[in-house]
Amino acid sequence: MLESMGTLKRSHLCGALTRAESGTTVTVMGWVHKMRDHGGVYFIDLRDHTGILQIVVHPKDVSAEVLDKARELAREYVVAVTGRLSIRPADMVNANIATGEVELNASDLRLLNVSRTPPFAACTSATPLPARGWRTCRGRSWTRRCGFIRRRCRSNWKTRRPWSAQA
Repeated sequence: MLESMGTLKRSHLCGALTRAESGTTVTVMGWVHKMRDHGGVYFIDLRDHTGILQIVVHPKDVSAEVLDKARELAREYVVAVTGRLSIRPADMVNANIATGEVELNASDLRLLNVSRTPPFAACTSATPLPARGWRTCRGRSWTRRCGFIRRRCRSNWKTRRPWSAQA
C-alpha cells in the first residue's frame, strides 16, 4: 500500500553519506536498485542520482509492519527510509561504491510508489551522470549509463557532427 510523504523530508543524498555522518539519524529517498533476503534480514541497495547506499532491515530493529513492507519491495520501487547510519565491519566494506564503508540500519520505511518490474535493467552503473553534451542522446539521460548505448550515441554524434557544422 502506498504511503504519503507527509512532512517527511530527505536529509541526505544516497551517494553523499560517509563515515563522518556515522551514528546520525538520516532520511534518504530513492529507487530500489537491488533487494536481497539473508534469512529474514533484508539488504536493499537504494539508488538516487548521486549513487547507491545499502539499507539493512533487521527484524529485531523494526516493527512487523516495516518488515512486511521490506519483504514486498521489488526493483524500481520508490521508497523513503529513515534510520541510523553505521560503519560496516572491515571485512564487509564494498570498495566498488563511494558509500561502501557505511550502511543505513532502517527504523522506518515508507513505500512512495510501485513500479512494474522492467524487462531489462535501466542501468548497471552506480556512477553519477556525466556532464551534458553528446552524452545527452536526444534528452534520455538514462541512456548515458549503459555502455553499449553510450558508444552508439557517441558514434551517431560523430557521424552527424559534420552536417550540423554546415548548417
